[in-house]
Amino acid sequence: VVNPDDVKMSIVPFNTEVKVDAGNFNASWLRWDVVLDNTDLSAAERQPPLQADWKGCLADRDQPYDASSEPAGILTSRFVAAKCHVSSLAQMEPLTKDLEAIRTRAQSMTPDGYTNIAIGYTMGLATLRANSEFGSAAATGPNVKKFMIVLTDGDNTRNRWNSDAASIDARLSAACAQAKTNAADKNVTVYTIRVIEGNEALLKSCASDASKYYNVTDASGLQPVFKKILESIQKVRLTS
Repeated sequence: VVNPDDVKMSIVPFNTEVKVDAGNFNASWLRWDVVLDNTDLSAAERQPPLQADWKGCLADRDQPYDASSEPAGILTSRFVAAKCHVSSLAQMEPLTKDLEAIRTRAQSMTPDGYTNIAIGYTMGLATLRANSEFGSAAATGPNVKKFMIVLTDGDNTRNRWNSDAASIDARLSAACAQAKTNAADKNVTVYTIRVIEGNEALLKSCASDASKYYNVTDASGLQPVFKKILESIQKVRLTS
């Protein structure tokens, strides 16, 4: 029997960063000592924020942890507190059974800023891990099915280190490869959606398999794609 509360969702808006609840400013999984390397940002933007002024934005973790959904431990694996480079970035909603909260968060999203798919990809996976800072509501067990939908309307254009598409693509590729082998992530079924623009080959490789990649050439095509994905998920739940 499937109860309504058995269904949980999270949502992770991203541009070059992701944004968490700024009330976490004392969390042990944060670090406040990282000066960002990307010289396309101003000197002031690159400096770490003061805890009292922090708005909740996170930049990429140190490599190789930037390509991982693993929880924070040692200093270099902790999440990097950063200044928010786009004030309109919506805050993420960790895994919850409050689906109305997810709907409200989705409605608050506005497209703005540069793109760094890797940080959205890894943070999305983190919300599905029971041992994660963002997945405390996650369940485990043979009957639990986990799904992630990654949607982007552009190429990778900026991360913590630079604005070189090829090097940013390499970090996303590393994240996608790790997700397919990591014990906690490889059981997550990943769908990817390219809307108008983006690296098709890379996004296809980041999906669990080629059938779970969708290319949308017009925004009006999103609704039927989400319908197909929902039908696919429902079939998995009913037959498992």
